[in-house]
Amino acid sequence: MKKQIFLPVLAIFSLLLVSCNNDKSDSGGDKKMDGKDNAMSNTERNKANVLKAYDALNSGNLKGFMAVCSKDIVDHDAGVNGKTYKGADSVSANLQMYVTAFPDLKVKIIQTVAEGDWVAVFNNGTGTWKGEIMGMKPTGKSFSANDADLFKMDAQGMVVEHWPTQEFSVIASQIGMQMPK
Repeated sequence: MKKQIFLPVLAIFSLLLVSCNNDKSDSGGDKKMDGKDNAMSNTERNKANVLKAYDALNSGNLKGFMAVCSKDIVDHDAGVNGKTYKGADSVSANLQMYVTAFPDLKVKIIQTVAEGDWVAVFNNGTGTWKGEIMGMKPTGKSFSANDADLFKMDAQGMVVEHWPTQEFSVIASQIGMQMPK
């Protein structure tokens, strides 16, 4: 009977001993077993900041969206006019134009990948054209379109550049918009 209890206790003790020896570090146990710091890595922080921006956009909080953008952000917008916007004020005004035109705009994240100072987000955007955009009257029609956004982050985890891959013509055809020439 004592042998039956002793062997499982010995096995558990051996596992604990091996685990404790594998988890030693110079910083008093502040490292994971793989040797990496428990603190959030820059890559994880960058990804979290981009996801915060999408959460803010989905709740109509443009200030929250812009809070993770550098004041020197460059947005290579592929939207209605396909312009490149430079600076936080310019990017914010462009984003406001879309939120006004599509007040129910929602972006569902499908997949996010981050590597160093780059974050890529595959998503699906939906919305209904209810407000004027660049002088064009709304049709009340809805869209659903996939997009992949690429974000370049700075050392502080702020978005400094954005490239969308969505062809706005896909959205325009769904909502009955005649694209400006």
